[in-house]
Amino acid sequence: MYHQDESTMFLLLILFVLVPFFSYTQSCFDSEETISMNGLMALRSDSTLITGHICVFIDSSLIMRAKYKDGKKDGLCERWFTNGMYKSK
Repeated sequence: MYHQDESTMFLLLILFVLVPFFSYTQSCFDSEETISMNGLMALRSDSTLITGHICVFIDSSLIMRAKYKDGKKDGLCERWFTNGMYKSK
């Protein structure tokens, strides 16, 4: 019985680690795909206002992530060093 509880806890831990990762990657727009229009952030391809995160990458390393809702900044901007260490909110 103890072994089964340990397996369940491991699966729950994996679930809690992977779910936020996948939800983050699905709503992160690369800054190269966006444009500022009259102070609002939109997709460069079709001018749709951004709801989600805009991410800035350098050499495939995430260095900045900012949340937007209906094209307006909504919350904190997070920053990382290029080595992956957290820099600031």
